[in-house]
Amino acid sequence: MKKLLVSLVAMLAVTAAFAMPTMLGATGGLMVENAKIGEKIVVGSYLLQFKKLMIPSVTLTVPVAALTEEKGALDNIELSAAYTNDHGVNFTSFGAKYVLPLEFEGAAIAIGGNYIDNGDKTVYVSGTYAVPGLGIDLTAQGAYGFNSKNSYLNANIEKDFEDFAVGIDYVNALSSFDVYVTSDKFLDGFGVTAALVNVGSKRSAKFVAGISYAF
Repeated sequence: MKKLLVSLVAMLAVTAAFAMPTMLGATGGLMVENAKIGEKIVVGSYLLQFKKLMIPSVTLTVPVAALTEEKGALDNIELSAAYTNDHGVNFTSFGAKYVLPLEFEGAAIAIGGNYIDNGDKTVYVSGTYAVPGLGIDLTAQGAYGFNSKNSYLNANIEKDFEDFAVGIDYVNALSSFDVYVTSDKFLDGFGVTAALVNVGSKRSAKFVAGISYAF
């Protein structure tokens, strides 16, 4: 189980008024960081199913622009953190993401990294393209783990509907997909997420539930 959690968190400009954080805290899908930065500070919590047990985690997303009223070069930076407790074994991570100040029609590129105690230290490059008129974001991510010395190619596709969004992550390191539904339309300031992880793999799918609050 420890190996699974480490792998999950090791994987876990354009702006978004609200976005459910990844399991590492950065703006993105469930486990793949995209090239977007939220406009608000978000505190989130996930429950990950393992057999009959639920393993809790807490995330924090801090866009630097949300800390100051003045616009500046730091507006493209997002900081994140996460904490997970697996039956007494703690995992803490800290991350940062920077959206490059480049102008592309409907597209953005971000560079970032995550420091994870008891796990891999990773850097990544994410590119996100908003398909015109369809409400679909496509994200491709290249990641490198310094401890594992492995490179990974991950992907995310998310379709935004009026009241909710549906997305799919592919995480190369786990050779698995996750499918999620997320929404912030039902309670003021709150967001909720439901997901299945390991869809299509030989392992059984695990349920993930998340809730967040945006300040």
